[in-house]
Amino acid sequence: MWHMTSFLHSATYWLPPLLLIAVCIWAMLSVKTSSSEKNSEPSEKNSPPETFIPEVQRQGRRTVWIGTPLILALGIAAGYAIRDYQLIKNTHTYLDVLVVERYASDKYLLRPARMQPWISKTCEPIDLTTGHTMKFYTFEQMADCHRVKSFEFYANDKGERINAASLQMR
Repeated sequence: MWHMTSFLHSATYWLPPLLLIAVCIWAMLSVKTSSSEKNSEPSEKNSPPETFIPEVQRQGRRTVWIGTPLILALGIAAGYAIRDYQLIKNTHTYLDVLVVERYASDKYLLRPARMQPWISKTCEPIDLTTGHTMKFYTFEQMADCHRVKSFEFYANDKGERINAASLQMR
């Protein structure tokens, strides 16, 4: 199923390099065209138009060569800043999260500390065991699921997960 968010992810990933390539191709083609037109004799094809347009001087060309990459760099920076803001805005972290119930490999009933339980549908299956408590649970809220960034269970010295009942006795 195609979503607008996947389009935005693709656009923010591919747009900057494609714009850079397009500007480079445009610059190479414009240099070749202008040098070949200068050496040829006037004809109907390369004769000046009927309206008077002043020729671009050296300083104007330098301004275009400086301005175009600068505008491109500002656009790329703004695009990445917007994406970072979206990522920060949609990322959530909860502490002391209890796995109350497991409905499927990607659907769980979770209860963060001092909050009401809620159903979490993850974008990809993860291994959460009923009755175990996580130190933290970080995810990015997508349109129809949670993209889990990280989580860590409470564990004993051997690295084995501790369930909620034994955690409360500590």
